[in-house]
Amino acid sequence: MAKKPAPPLPAPSPADLLDNLDELVFETDATLRWTYLNAAWQRLTGQPPAQALGRHALARLPAQARAALREALARQAGTDAAMAEHTVSCPSADAQPRRLRLRLRARRADDGSVLGWAGTAADVTAQSHAEQMLDEARALAQAAHQTKSDFLANMSHEIRTPMNAIIGMTDLALETRLDGEQREYLTLVKNAADNLLSLVNDLLDFSRIESGKLDFEHIGFGLRDCVALSHRTLQDAAERQGLALTYHVAPTVPDHLVGDPHRLRQVLLNLIGNALKFTEHGHIAVHVDLAESHPDSAVLQFSVEDSGIGIAEDKQHLIFQAFAQADTSSTRRFGGAGLGLAICAQLVGRMHGRLWVDSTPGHGSTFHFTARFDRDRTPALLLPADADLKALRILVVAGNEASRSHLTGMIESWHMLCDSCASGTEALAGLTGDAPEVAYHAIVADTDLGDMSAFRFFEALNARPGQHAPVRLMTANAGQRGDAARCRKLGIQAYLSRPIEPSDLLDAILLAVGADGLGPLITRHSLREKRRRLNVLLAEDNKVNQMLALRLLDKLGHATQVVSNGREALAACENTHFDVILMDVQMPEMGGFEATARLREREAARGHYTPVIAMTAHAMPGDRERCLAAGMDDDVPKPVQPTALATALAAVTRGQPPLRPTDIVATTFDNPLAVFDRDALLANLGGDETLMQELAGLYLKDEAGLRQHFDSARQSGDLQAIHAAVHALKGAIANFSADSAVAAATALEGLCRDGQAEGLAPALSHFDTELDRFAEALRSVAA
Repeated sequence: MAKKPAPPLPAPSPADLLDNLDELVFETDATLRWTYLNAAWQRLTGQPPAQALGRHALARLPAQARAALREALARQAGTDAAMAEHTVSCPSADAQPRRLRLRLRARRADDGSVLGWAGTAADVTAQSHAEQMLDEARALAQAAHQTKSDFLANMSHEIRTPMNAIIGMTDLALETRLDGEQREYLTLVKNAADNLLSLVNDLLDFSRIESGKLDFEHIGFGLRDCVALSHRTLQDAAERQGLALTYHVAPTVPDHLVGDPHRLRQVLLNLIGNALKFTEHGHIAVHVDLAESHPDSAVLQFSVEDSGIGIAEDKQHLIFQAFAQADTSSTRRFGGAGLGLAICAQLVGRMHGRLWVDSTPGHGSTFHFTARFDRDRTPALLLPADADLKALRILVVAGNEASRSHLTGMIESWHMLCDSCASGTEALAGLTGDAPEVAYHAIVADTDLGDMSAFRFFEALNARPGQHAPVRLMTANAGQRGDAARCRKLGIQAYLSRPIEPSDLLDAILLAVGADGLGPLITRHSLREKRRRLNVLLAEDNKVNQMLALRLLDKLGHATQVVSNGREALAACENTHFDVILMDVQMPEMGGFEATARLREREAARGHYTPVIAMTAHAMPGDRERCLAAGMDDDVPKPVQPTALATALAAVTRGQPPLRPTDIVATTFDNPLAVFDRDALLANLGGDETLMQELAGLYLKDEAGLRQHFDSARQSGDLQAIHAAVHALKGAIANFSADSAVAAATALEGLCRDGQAEGLAPALSHFDTELDRFAEALRSVAA
């Protein structure tokens, strides 16, 4: 017999549901007297809810809390807020204070008047107690942290004072006559003192970082000078270990930035120093690349690569923690406190970047970090209008071979004529007498000339009859009190202390040569104040041309933004003011002529003017006139020569008529032309073989696309398309002094421009042949 189903359970009433809640649920009337309380009231107060109904809801609160809650409810009643939250304290059944979090809403009549209040109350006493304990623990930890940081900072300063004396006196002792044993002992003392001071400096920086007192500067600086100085600082140490230490800054990386060069150099020196410590043989290479480019800022990626011992994968995350070591065993071979990378990570973070490592044990490591810098928009120092670098002859006088080589190398890299002397006596013999052999525009003398000081040299020079070089510059290890007065007395225009940055020496020479009489002494500080850099917009679609122009502009000291066509150039000018625009004539989407015409229309309405310099590969009669008629201010023919570019920039930014450089002559075809003139290309690049190889590699990488575009245009038979394709190829090969291929392209362009389709076939075939010959010659350079 089937069982009857059990009767369904009765549904719980709303009151039963509310009584089973842990939270207090309540209602009051308009006078704040209880009209409903659930069972949680008895658990909270020990009183049955029925006994509390009709009593005042705020009666159990202290007077101060009661007044505060009344004010809060009055404010809430005057607003449209649906729900409000308040926290109050009140005694509980066990007489212990309880923290209650109230959530209240007003019960309103149709006319909006308040009929009463409804809400819930949750006991948050335990949570509040935990939060209070957490706050107290946090305050104690912060106090302990501050005490530790203050102690480290004070002790670091106290230790540095005697350490400086130890290091300084040891340096002085090492410069005296010592026997081998004494020199060995003092060298060990100096090395140990240097290591200790380095550790103290790390502790001081670490304490400043932790206490938030590490200051960052925001000043203009030259990136390449900063990297070069880091390289020079540790180059001797690398050579002593038999390691090759090299660096390379990509040509697209802007040079003139705003940030903290000292902190950047600190990170680089730490990473390079670590590489030296953990690399026994092989190389260390520093690379700088452009990660992101923006109109007003740039994100750079730095990499320090070594061929050292490497780091195990499970240890790589530890090395950026303070006082951590990849090797923590008691027999570890390499010392250190484990602070360097932790400090670097903090410094990089302050530069809005990050630091990481790629490493394989036994195959070396590469530390990468990124950093964001603002672009330097301060006006640039302009070259004197009459300064032809190739015409300047400089005499370098230095007793130390390394100093002499360094100064001579920098001057020759700017294509100046440079002679050198190893002593003051040798220089005086050549400069004085009845008929000096050579007339110099400037003399650069090191403080130590071997047989005399630079001051003594200039005194002797002034005492001898005859016309001597009007421009005099002096370099020194460190400035001494009274040196400025002696410089003025002896007619020395510039005084630069080491390390000598290339940009400082070039600016000092150009300023001194262009000065009218003896003005204020030129120093590193005065150069920083006077230096003006142009903000240049480069509109060029060819990658090879971009790289070459960027490198030339960097060497001239200008900030550059690159766009690939006229449309992008117009958009860039909407957001940024440029001192000058370098405009390629033929570009995709919108060429240079059209872009300049639209720019001039826009400027006529707005009342300002931006100089435009055309960069053209035409070099044909009438091309310059076409550029000027289109609204451009000057033109620089391709391949772009450093002197021509510097002259054009100086002319248009000063509002002077453009000066045509005397060393640019028209190409003639009376003699057999070179497939590729390696010497001419190197001269244009300042002897930089690495840049020549990069340019060759870039062209060969893009050649297939350029040739394919050319073949498509040839098959179409469209003269305009053929002209555009030939022009693009000509712009790329002209940088390499490829005279025969350029001549073939010029002839082909002329046929297209004149509409002579009947002569195209042999010209196209000849151009193809010359391109093949040129590519074959270039592969030997890129290999």
